[in-house]
This record gives sequence, structure tokens and C-alpha cells, in this order.
Amino acid sequence: MKAKNAEELLKGIDFPLLKEQKKALLKLIEDIDNVPVLEKLEGVISLINEVQDLAVDVYGMEENEVFDLHPDDEDDSTSTDEECTDGLKVSPLYFEIVQHGINKEILREELQIHAGENGNVFLFKTKEGFKIHVLG
Repeated sequence: MKAKNAEELLKGIDFPLLKEQKKALLKLIEDIDNVPVLEKLEGVISLINEVQDLAVDVYGMEENEVFDLHPDDEDDSTSTDEECTDGLKVSPLYFEIVQHGINKEILREELQIHAGENGNVFLFKTKEGFKIHVLG
């Protein structure tokens, strides 16, 4: 069956599978030094982010179904917004270090930071200096 509009398209998406596919892509790009390939994969991840945002923000789908939320984030009764010094309100768990360590195969230190529902920041320490990849 061919989707006639965005809502039909979103209803046909297996979001638990899409979350797993997105996680696999995020894991894959951690070890890619080929910039053109990395940019193409980041584009696919950005497309997934847009689909997830559309599903939640426009079509009112449940965040827990669409995004890979951590168990602590699923219960809204325990999360409170805090105000930063610049007046913006943010969730106390907006940034979370997902991975930190040494990639022994390519001899570099790596740090992955989960930044909200759609963002990831990757920081790599190499012999030449630092590489930063930002998604979302």
C-alpha cells in the first residue's frame, strides 16, 4: 500500500525498529574517518530525526514510542525543568555521556554525548588533534 500523505506514512513506520536502526548508524559512524561517507550517514540520521520530530510534534505520537528514551526519562512525574542562567529551561538530563574510552583498533580516545532526544556529539582525540561530529 502506498502512503497518500505524511500521516499515513508515519503510521506505517515500525518505530521500535527505526530506533534500533538509528542506534546502529550512530554506532557505525563512531569509527568512520572517511568524511564523504560520514556526511552521507549523518544525512540519513538527520532524516530519521526529522521523521521522529514530525511524528511527535505534528502528529502527536507518543515520545516513548518514537524516541530512544532512557527508562528514567519515561516517567514525566519525576522530571522537572530547571532554569539556566540565561533564562532557558532545560531538562536536568539533557546531556548524557553515552560512551567514553579508548578505541584500541585505531588508537584514539572517544567520547559520545547524547544531547536531548535527537542530538549526539562525538569528540575524538587523535594524534593530529581533536575531531568533533555533531548530529541533530
